[in-house]
Amino acid sequence: MSTSINGGASWTAVSDGLGDPNVLALAVDPSTPGALYAGTARGGVFKRANGGVNWFAANVGLTDTLVSALAIDPVSPNIVYAGTSGGGDVFKSIDAGGSWLGVNLNTGIVDINLVRTLVIDPKNPTTLYAGGAGIFRSTNGGTSWLRIFGSSTDPSTNTEVLAIDPHTPSVLYAGTPGGVFTNAGGATWFAINTGLTNTDVRSLANRLVHTEHDLCWYARGWGVQEHRRRR
Repeated sequence: MSTSINGGASWTAVSDGLGDPNVLALAVDPSTPGALYAGTARGGVFKRANGGVNWFAANVGLTDTLVSALAIDPVSPNIVYAGTSGGGDVFKSIDAGGSWLGVNLNTGIVDINLVRTLVIDPKNPTTLYAGGAGIFRSTNGGTSWLRIFGSSTDPSTNTEVLAIDPHTPSVLYAGTPGGVFTNAGGATWFAINTGLTNTDVRSLANRLVHTEHDLCWYARGWGVQEHRRRR
């Protein structure tokens, strides 16, 4: 793990105490940017407190330590979610990683053996989405889940990454082996792959272009491509 405090001009290693260097997910506390969580391939969740140098394990109650996704409630940052790939579980902490409770067991997430991505609605943080073999939505903080996209038998809908329109959170984007899909704020999903030369999309990022009042989305697979949506 490395950090930069000058826009990437230089980097410093910050791995002391990080028991597993194979980091699969990172999350930054929005209220305390110096507080970080790292999800690892074998060691579970590690946390670095604000201003701290060392990482420490935060795995009490976490029964699956292959952590592939993390998300922090933007309103109540003591609430943290972890998605795992050992058994496809979602865990929830309400004490900033002090302890975890599985929240998806027998509550709607089925036919999924790994959770690749988690995102939270920034305007209504009890609504969150888990991506893996399709996409699942919870509207009650993980108490129950409903599949809203894809299936376990269609690998083109395996969801590698999810992104939410920051202005209209009902609009979602999913990066999959079949390209980028969106629901445009509704219940029906469709591909938006015109000009996308490689459809195996592993990462999405967005930025607001203030002068043009639209959103730029960047898709990473083999290369980086841009998609603009007019606001």
